[in-house]
Amino acid sequence: MRRLLDRKQILTIPNLLSLARLLLIPVIVRLYNEGNGGGAFAVIVLSGLTDLVDGFVARRFNMTSEIGKILDPAADKLTQAALFVCLASSHSLLWVVFIIFALKEIAMMVIGAIDIKKTESVTGAKWHGKLNTAIVYVTLMLLMIMPDMPSSIANAILIFDALVMVVSLLMYVSYYCNHIKENKK
Repeated sequence: MRRLLDRKQILTIPNLLSLARLLLIPVIVRLYNEGNGGGAFAVIVLSGLTDLVDGFVARRFNMTSEIGKILDPAADKLTQAALFVCLASSHSLLWVVFIIFALKEIAMMVIGAIDIKKTESVTGAKWHGKLNTAIVYVTLMLLMIMPDMPSSIANAILIFDALVMVVSLLMYVSYYCNHIKENKK
């Protein structure tokens, strides 16, 4: 646990970029709630670019950190949660998908915490988790820029989103169970 709190591991460019993404969440919500969907969309794109730079810098300059493996996905998930709430009044099925999203993330936090306790390491995101994140962002941004999308199309996209979330969760549960078995203290 000491490695998570090492000052050199916390004060890195990628972690500061993840923190900046967290600070952009209230800006996105405010712009959207003020009826400035275009401004909110632009800030989401800025947040996404910051996420890409964060990942590039972390890998390219060997600045990955245990805390960054937690902070980066937290910024993604909190941004997504804010977008779900902002858009929830536009599509009734969005609330159902948001509940699935929330349950998945709670389950991920619990199993991730168990994994950290048992293995004393933080596991980074897997390909299916990254794909899931990208699909959620694309869905939410489509709903934002196309508020008049026919509900049949929006619902089909949201159902697909929910299925991807469930599959990703099942793949993570399988991974973590195996990881814990292989790395018992």
